[in-house]
Amino acid sequence: MQMLVTWGRSGAIALLLGALAACGGDSPPAQSSDAGAFDDYAGTDEPIGDLESGAPPASTGAQASAGVRPVTLGSRVLSHPTARQITALAYRMRGETPPYEEIARNVRSIRGAQDEFRREELVAAEVARLQQAYADTEGVGGAVFTIEGPFSEYDAQAGGFTLSMFDPNPPVGVETPPGVSVVFDNAAAARVWRLNATDARAAFERNSRNRLIKVDVTVRLVGVERRGDETILHARIESYTVRSRADSVGQLGQQSVS
Repeated sequence: MQMLVTWGRSGAIALLLGALAACGGDSPPAQSSDAGAFDDYAGTDEPIGDLESGAPPASTGAQASAGVRPVTLGSRVLSHPTARQITALAYRMRGETPPYEEIARNVRSIRGAQDEFRREELVAAEVARLQQAYADTEGVGGAVFTIEGPFSEYDAQAGGFTLSMFDPNPPVGVETPPGVSVVFDNAAAARVWRLNATDARAAFERNSRNRLIKVDVTVRLVGVERRGDETILHARIESYTVRSRADSVGQLGQQSVS
């Protein structure tokens, strides 16, 4: 089962990508720097090829998927990537250089700017941000996304709680810019948060008997695919950390995923 995380025009998910436990190397997760950028990249009716989203255009006439092209990336992990960083990753995985100025001129807030005398200044500033986002993704091969949702009643036969947040396609909670999606190729393997009955009860009690949780999902980026106007980044979940939605409670558990 594949799990598709879509950065839709509504800015639905907080993609979130969960931190990779085994992304290799000792480098700490890279931190995103332009939170809130999703809104600026959303709200367009134009296809990805028209670059409002900033994502790589599909080849002319390409409607059906040409298959997944495997990629080998670096060992750095990007924690909670922004829209610009996800755009940069999409270009990197496709082996292309972003057309920075063209992307900048099609960002909604710039294209609709009321002060035409400042428009070139705004374009230049956005180009600089895009170039920085591209630099931020150098050597990145994994990412951390946070998704939220409920866990089931304890299932003794399954050996843990079922996390229904890994069922939807796309899942609720991860944001991406228009025209880019992330597929969790092994989402089915992450569906059960495995705990023995004693530890499961303790986690339930620690969470104040509340079934809503946050899950920091760590993934490794493994391939790229084009389906018409969509660029799909393929990723494998390597681990996730389960947290209470209450910051005072903190971590409830961790799990590796094969």
